[in-house]
Amino acid sequence: MERAKEHLAENEDFNLLDAFAMLDPAGRGNFNDLTLEQVMKKIGVNPSEEALKLYIQRYDMNEDGEIVFKEFCESFLPKNEEKAKELMARPSTGKEIPAYGKPHAIFRILTQGDLETLWRAHFRIEAE
Repeated sequence: MERAKEHLAENEDFNLLDAFAMLDPAGRGNFNDLTLEQVMKKIGVNPSEEALKLYIQRYDMNEDGEIVFKEFCESFLPKNEEKAKELMARPSTGKEIPAYGKPHAIFRILTQGDLETLWRAHFRIEAE
């Protein structure tokens, strides 16, 4: 999974603010397993219900059943401090997240694929 994180971080158009906004369309500052499932289906990633819940449990530091931005970042930041720092400093693209279709369409096609790959890696690990 670390390789997938680093590879995604190397995409200059990728940023954590927009990636989180995809999962928080109402702008509440968090998302839960149900919202995560809906977005994953839209981008073509179909994890099991158990893998979704395990992802939430793994990164939900305060155990409230929801993921906030800081917790989300923990699941996406590479261990390489330089790459992580660079990724954290990237601003939002300012593009509106599409309400219909693929919410990750704000990113280039290659970045979309890398984002899907990282999500699949998360859910594959949770399923093991």
